[in-house]
Amino acid sequence: MSAENTEHCERLLDEAEYHGRCLAPGDPSAQRYLDRQVGKGKLIRPFRGMYARSASWEKLTPSQQHLHIVRALALKHPDWVFPHFTAAVAYGLSVSYADIGPVHRMVPKRAPRASSKDVRCHAAPHRAIHLVGGIKVTSFAQTVSDCLRSLDFANGVALADSALRISGMTSMQLCELLDAHVADGTHGIVTARRAACFADGRAESGGESIARAKMLELGFMIPDLQAEFPDPMSPRKVYRVDFCWNMPDGRIIIGELDGRDKYADPAKTGGRNTVDVLADERLRESRLSMYKHPIMRFSFRDVMDSNAFRKLLIGFGIPHLRRRASGEQILLVRDKDMMFEGIRCRVWRIYPVAA
Repeated sequence: MSAENTEHCERLLDEAEYHGRCLAPGDPSAQRYLDRQVGKGKLIRPFRGMYARSASWEKLTPSQQHLHIVRALALKHPDWVFPHFTAAVAYGLSVSYADIGPVHRMVPKRAPRASSKDVRCHAAPHRAIHLVGGIKVTSFAQTVSDCLRSLDFANGVALADSALRISGMTSMQLCELLDAHVADGTHGIVTARRAACFADGRAESGGESIARAKMLELGFMIPDLQAEFPDPMSPRKVYRVDFCWNMPDGRIIIGELDGRDKYADPAKTGGRNTVDVLADERLRESRLSMYKHPIMRFSFRDVMDSNAFRKLLIGFGIPHLRRRASGEQILLVRDKDMMFEGIRCRVWRIYPVAA
């Protein structure tokens, strides 16, 4: 290929990167050149007929990679409408990386479905179309409703929390939205409603949302979110913690979810390098420790290991949430074990849950 054509392909790649999409060339000679660059490892082919620079692609999150593919498809097929998880990613909703797989495309109800491992077609009647970032997607309400019905409780809570955070809706309004778009008896509606009722827009990440959902599933007291603690050395400065349990006996327990994005995502590091972020984090924890509250740190891996997470919560004394036969909710707080007639007994203190 001539130097002129090589330069042309590089300009096309630059333009695609600038617009946040993959390059889908229509020229066979350009495609041959790009295929050769894939063989050399300089480019990657993330979707059939699409290309991106390997170095740039590796810096993108799975959500960003998905959108790069979708923007290229939208340019190539201007009439395509993207529903479900693809629309959710376009809106900025919290979708687990495991669910960001094939591109979701909406087709007329009577049209033949042409789903593949790369594109999943959804036959549906005409729905309202919105333009988000140059991509035609289903409405926010329809997208949230469709996705919630496809998710388990924990991932549904993550998406529902992000829906409240983005839209400013309340949990009750989200439940009403769900009822307006989904009929009783529809597959997945029960879990979707449960996730919507439990949603809290104060959660700042999908990991925090899933952790909170797992706490409920394991039967533990639900913490307050993003509680604020003034810096003891500089009261004008305030530290917010991921989770905070205000115990019925007056004690306070702080919970912090450690995520890699806290140290690597430029949006959360503010452009600081990893060393500076870690130093600030250690200073923050040092100041919080002056309150003498236990600080429970855990990773997302801990959350996904139910046995390990249960042991951690028990170890820090997080109360169990139970319901009496009468329907009354109570908290069981572990106390010191004692000996009774030579038998070691486990002691619990019982507290009613405030309405």
